Amino acid sequence: MTGHTRMLQITDLHLTTNSHLLYDRIDTWQRLCTALSAADHFSPDAVLVTGDLYNNASLASTELAVLFDKASHELACPVIALPGNHDDSKIAAYGSRRAVSSGPESGDHVYFIGNLRVVTLNTHGQNTLQGYLTDSQLEWLSSILQAEASLGTVLAMHHPPTPTAHEFLSSVGLAEPQRLNRVLNATDVRLIVSGHLHFPTASMLGTIPVWAGPALAYQQNAYAPHGTLQGIDAPGISVLDFFADTHAIVPVPLEVPTALFSRPLPNEPDITQLSGEHHETSH
Repeated sequence: MTGHTRMLQITDLHLTTNSHLLYDRIDTWQRLCTALSAADHFSPDAVLVTGDLYNNASLASTELAVLFDKASHELACPVIALPGNHDDSKIAAYGSRRAVSSGPESGDHVYFIGNLRVVTLNTHGQNTLQGYLTDSQLEWLSSILQAEASLGTVLAMHHPPTPTAHEFLSSVGLAEPQRLNRVLNATDVRLIVSGHLHFPTASMLGTIPVWAGPALAYQQNAYAPHGTLQGIDAPGISVLDFFADTHAIVPVPLEVPTALFSRPLPNEPDITQLSGEHHETSH
């Protein structure tokens, strides 16, 4: 595709130590490597990692920065990371080397991906689950948004500022979202990208679309019995395409079920003929 900007979102990695499997089953470091390899298929202009990099703040290490640097080199695009409620929010270097401006909290940065502006915010929540933004952050954000970007602005944060289908998870998003909404009113913000929920959710904050992407570590089962949280092993990433006057988002599962069919696109060679095989098809 031409004439647009593409970002690949990875969220809620919940990295553990190399010797420990998350829930005694999931190698989160290997899963991250799988996601970064999958990114190459989509040729992104940037990779956006929206928090909960680690399962516990004490696990933060330089190993992740090395991995992101390697991926950035191989993908020929920046890897932009921000903290979530499981991360140490005081770490000073969340993506800051690529930033053109920095705000009052670690993780508050401004980037340009071509003519698209990306603003990342630290929504805290390490001891409360529910996220929040300080007055200083909102004042900084307001000052940044006074000048418009050519292709508009994407706002990235860990906690979504909107409710969702699960009653409990709706209570642990961003506190006082109306304060953020007032700052964003009549600005060039075209999308808010978040994580935290562990299942893909599309919503609106005022007139601005909000996307909470599928988690890399595991998903929450929205169909779980009432009164329970149920994690399922169904990792995913998101592909976000930004055009001049619209955007498109595709959640992408990393563990793909058995294909029902595989056939060529229109005007492409018939792969069944090329392979010398013939299968009945139904419509």
